[in-house]
Formats: sequence, C-alpha cells, structure tokens
Amino acid sequence: MDIAISQAQGSRPVTVFTITGTVDSATYQQLEQQARAAHASGAHDLVLDLKGVDYVSSAGIRALNVILKLLQTDSPQDSDEAMSQGLRDGTWKSPHLKIAGANKYIAEAFKIAGMDMLIEMYPDAAKAVASY
Repeated sequence: MDIAISQAQGSRPVTVFTITGTVDSATYQQLEQQARAAHASGAHDLVLDLKGVDYVSSAGIRALNVILKLLQTDSPQDSDEAMSQGLRDGTWKSPHLKIAGANKYIAEAFKIAGMDMLIEMYPDAAKAVASY
C-alpha cells in the first residue's frame, strides 16, 4: 500500500490521503500511523481517496474506526451523545472524515460493516473536499 498525502482547500484546510494497493492486515497499521502523524501535525479534516484501492479487509475497516476516534473533537457535534442519537435516527456522520472513490465492492463492504452510517462517501476526492 502507498499513501500520497496532499493538502486541499474546502471551506477549511483538508488533508487528502490518496491510497493505492490494498488495505488489509499487512498494511492497516501504516494507514493508522500516517493518520496519527497527520493529526499530530495539525490535520483535523481528512479525505481518504480510495480510487486506487482494490480491496479493504476487516483490518482496514478497523483502521477507519481508529481514524474516526482520532479525529473526534470535544465539540458538541462530535460528542458521544450526539453520535448515539444520530445513529439511532440515522443522521450522524463524521464531520472530519470522508471517503472518496471507493469501488462498488469496497462500498458494499463498508455498508455491510455499517461504516456508511458513520462516514460520508463521495465518487471522487474533489467532491469530498468540496463537502467541507
């Protein structure tokens, strides 16, 4: 797996991870480490561009959960209470993490895992960045 990191501008600065390869048990820690490093450097909003990814395993889905928690803030919109209420009524999605370019198989795996309830998905990185 390779991760190219770039900066883009929505209504606020956005860090874009353009990922190629597979996100699985051999690579998920690399994704988590890169996300931690970006966050430590000040990144608060992240787009994971998966257009070059052909497979995401359960370990990759675990990495998404880790990144969701990493990017969660102390704001009321990110609180555990807001998340719980949103999950009950189907309205909560992370304001800080977006997915772009996932193929239909990855999108289906995310749906089965319930990630579509937590993370907005866009057809490409430009649309994901523009959503901020």
